[in-house]
Amino acid sequence: KNSFLEEINKQYVVTARAKGLNERRVLYGHVFRNAMLIVVAGFPAAFIGILFTGALLIEIIFSLDGLGLLGFEALIKRDYPIIFGTLFVFTLLGLVVNLIGDMMYVVIDPRIDFERREVSAMAFNLSPMARRRLRNFKANRRGYISLWIFLVLFVLSVPAEFIANDKPLIVKFDGEYYFPVVSSHAETEFGGEFETEADYRDPFVQELIEEKGWMLWPAVPYDHQTINYDLPTPAPSPPSSANPLGTDDQGRDVLARVIYGFRISVLFGLILTLASSVVGIAAGAVQGYFGGLLDLFFQRFIEIWSGLPTLFILIIVASIIVPSFWSLLAVLFIFSWMSLVGVVRAEFLRVRNFEYIRAARALGVNDRTIMWRHALPNAMVSALTFLPFILTGSITTLTALDFLGYGLPPGSASLGELLQQGKANLHAPWLGFSGFIVIAIMLSLLIFVFEAVRDAFDPRKLVAW
Repeated sequence: KNSFLEEINKQYVVTARAKGLNERRVLYGHVFRNAMLIVVAGFPAAFIGILFTGALLIEIIFSLDGLGLLGFEALIKRDYPIIFGTLFVFTLLGLVVNLIGDMMYVVIDPRIDFERREVSAMAFNLSPMARRRLRNFKANRRGYISLWIFLVLFVLSVPAEFIANDKPLIVKFDGEYYFPVVSSHAETEFGGEFETEADYRDPFVQELIEEKGWMLWPAVPYDHQTINYDLPTPAPSPPSSANPLGTDDQGRDVLARVIYGFRISVLFGLILTLASSVVGIAAGAVQGYFGGLLDLFFQRFIEIWSGLPTLFILIIVASIIVPSFWSLLAVLFIFSWMSLVGVVRAEFLRVRNFEYIRAARALGVNDRTIMWRHALPNAMVSALTFLPFILTGSITTLTALDFLGYGLPPGSASLGELLQQGKANLHAPWLGFSGFIVIAIMLSLLIFVFEAVRDAFDPRKLVAW
């Protein structure tokens, strides 16, 4: 869709229509071929991800015989010949798909060549276009409103400890103020008997404090690990006034776990997407602009490396070490930075032969300025088209790992773990619905926001809708 919208307003389309060509001939004979470049560039990475991740999840959930289930069972049994055999098959498929995608570049656009470009002295200059981009972003009302909704939800979830906690925000006792959320206080400070940290949910401690003061509780008086021992029914307990979204199978408040899980998922996705995009765009730009042996060897390395099934590697790593937020982030970054390389490389291979690039080179403009100020803005539209999928893919990968039990450590607030509980407790539908609705809203808002960002960075778009 985005490629068609970009191509349909170019001069060759206007000329074809002016000559009387019918709309079908214009669209499928001219526009379609030029618009397919971004599809071909992004197809290998999408195919590999869907092939393995989809096969693994679907085969495990529905107990279907296939490579995904075979590799998963081999991993549990530590059957290394089967593990490496499965890795080899998926890697070989990825290599073949990447090679076919490379050959299709020239078929789709004959202007693309893979010849080497000479490197000249580089200088760094940034031309500010922030006002025009901000105006285009605001013109996309759906994306602009989605940004504000997402920011409100994210800002509220960042200080989650002040919204959902089993400790009061403020305690006034005997004329003094205490802040249990940010500092620890022993029970003896409130007239108790134990020198350990006070349990503010204990009725005895509450009576001691209320005799000489008061407590101000958060909106949700539960932490993501707090167990409610006063449930009217066995856990998982249905929604009630005390637990608006019910409790999970361990008696923990679902609303508190949703708030903390939302924060972890968004931070994980944003950090991974930002780091992967910077490295991927830089690598793709260098490959596509200079070409030659640099592009040849780098692309062969990427094809082999990207052919490895990421989710499978993560499961192997999780079975060897205790996973954490940063270890999962590091392992995913090793693979996710390649997502944008193919798209940006394809755009640079095409753009570097345009007349304005040749004119800039003939005028003596250095390569870095050409890449940054002239070629990159045109390639950014394609990159930003795929950026929402990288972000949503990062979040769904973390969710899938938690769902399979190979993600964050046990007890961590996780939307994937909430979905897994919903699958295991079909008689408690509030578990699955809570996780699904939060994930659906979060991913939808992010996609709408990145659509507006794509419009803002499009140098050919003067007015965004």
